[in-house]
Amino acid sequence: MAATDFIQVLENRVLLSASHAGHAHKVDSPTVAADKAAIAADQAKIVSDKAALKSTLAGDRAAVADAVQGGKTAIAQVKTQIRIDKGNASALAVDRQTLAAAKAQAKSNVLAAKTQIKTDQAAGKATLAADRVQLITDKKKLKSDRRARA
Repeated sequence: MAATDFIQVLENRVLLSASHAGHAHKVDSPTVAADKAAIAADQAKIVSDKAALKSTLAGDRAAVADAVQGGKTAIAQVKTQIRIDKGNASALAVDRQTLAAAKAQAKSNVLAAKTQIKTDQAAGKATLAADRVQLITDKKKLKSDRRARA
């Protein structure tokens, strides 16, 4: 009989729902809410800075391609002039100097464009690193404020 009494006691239990209307939702303090907003802003800034870096690098790569093509075009024009001036020694001497200058200019332009890519990559990495440091700082502040119940 004792076993049936035990079962009957269990049968009368009432289960409470977690979504019971009498429970109040926890509201963040203004400090915690501000910390959460700062974290969200930091995350958005990282996404924005990554997109900006990607766009900048795409433009830099296009500039390298333009520099290469511009150099090829300038060199081809001088070579055409050399063919035209064949047999004219003084004009050929000038054309050869022009060709050397065009090659040097093309090389310089390509090098400058490639250097710009490296510069922008370094600047982008530094910006993203600073963004991540700020995000970590804000996350630590949120954790500290939650502990302090601010």
